[in-house]
Amino acid sequence: MYYNKAILIGFVGADPNVHYSRRGSCQATLRLATSVPGYTRRDGTQIPERTEWHTVVIFGTLAQFVERWVRKGSHLLVEGEIRYNNYTDRQGQAQARTEIWADKVTFVNRPKQGGSQESTSTRSTAEQPVSQSDPSDAAS
Repeated sequence: MYYNKAILIGFVGADPNVHYSRRGSCQATLRLATSVPGYTRRDGTQIPERTEWHTVVIFGTLAQFVERWVRKGSHLLVEGEIRYNNYTDRQGQAQARTEIWADKVTFVNRPKQGGSQESTSTRSTAEQPVSQSDPSDAAS
């Protein structure tokens, strides 16, 4: 058995980019930032915070939901699979891109003012994961 699953919690860097195919299929793409806090080693060496940017691709009714509700700064939990996209750009150069193809997107509640922590609770944006039989159709 093989398994490909990515789970990310982070902040959206810009409003999602949404496209509709000629057949009406919806595809949304967004950039999600995740961070690892900085720390100090025992020997005193300072290790700075590290932020990674992930490209998340969403299809179908879940993409339509993202189009309506997700904005820059949204705090999301994204679940999906890792995909590697190799292509040739307009200048003829080989390019590689790593994407997360999401099947679940959930808003993460932020801690309330005054120190009350609710960071582990979530409100689901789409209770049922959306599967698309031909996600490549959404790109046309």
